[in-house]
Amino acid sequence: MLLTKPDINFFAGWHYLFNHNFRNRTNKAWRKQPTWLVVVQMISGACSVLFPGIILALLGYVLLVNHVM
Repeated sequence: MLLTKPDINFFAGWHYLFNHNFRNRTNKAWRKQPTWLVVVQMISGACSVLFPGIILALLGYVLLVNHVM
C-alpha cells in the first residue's frame, strides 16, 4: 500500500492555538487520517510552539544575567 506524502505545516501550532476556525478544520481532518500521521502533526505543532519559546527564554535569561552582573 502506497501512501501519499503528508502535508505538514510546521507553523500550524501557533495557527492552531489562535485560530478557532483552523482548529475546527484540523480536528475534522484528523478524524479521517491515520493515527500515526495525526501524532506526527501534533508533535511538529508542539515543537513549532515550544522551540521559539525555549529560544526566547534562553535569550531572556542571558540578557538578565548579563544585566545583573
